[in-house]
Amino acid sequence: MSADLDRLLAIFAAALAPLVAASGCGIDESQFSYDACTEAREYTILGAVTPASPADYLELRQWEDFFDGEPPASPTILEANGTLCAGASDAQACADAFAALALESEFATYGFDITRYAAVAYTRGDEVGSAGTRADLDALLGSIDAPGDAALLALLTGNQINCNAGNEVGDHAEGYVVYTRSGSGCGEGDDVEHHVLLVRADGTTEVIETRLVERADPNCAIGRLPGG
Repeated sequence: MSADLDRLLAIFAAALAPLVAASGCGIDESQFSYDACTEAREYTILGAVTPASPADYLELRQWEDFFDGEPPASPTILEANGTLCAGASDAQACADAFAALALESEFATYGFDITRYAAVAYTRGDEVGSAGTRADLDALLGSIDAPGDAALLALLTGNQINCNAGNEVGDHAEGYVVYTRSGSGCGEGDDVEHHVLLVRADGTTEVIETRLVERADPNCAIGRLPGG
């Protein structure tokens, strides 16, 4: 009887969740006016980034570590903006240096059996570089004075942008707000939550609002087939 009751309560909670959001208890999405990504997680961030010093080319890249002792493979390009080596005095030498950039980053997301790393590679005149640390990212962006700056900083510092929303970044009196989400809904305590992340001009961040979207299923485990 207890199992049947738990199942009914879970069904009821799932049915109630969209009604709660629709009644005004969810995040107020009217505060967001810039679309940083699509539902397919195709990013549209870099075109709205304003580096401290203008860059010819920006590339948001990601690679995976399978813990097998092998060096990372070529990175996946999540988004690119501009023209590679457009301002270089020797375009080929610039392109060769860019291709040789080391895949090094402290910006990591941890999956079931792999770790994914991300960084922003760039060219600026004859300069070639990659921002894979917070210090490098701060130097690249300077003051957070554009919606792309806020979205990029949020993404690289471990926040998952809520790409299912229509818009995900908005103006705020202290900087910008970014619409983020956390949790998978699978496993004890891994509730799905939506957040409003404040990104200030100096790069400091603060979660200023959190709303519960879905309670996690304590009997769920990623990678495990359901019983029956």
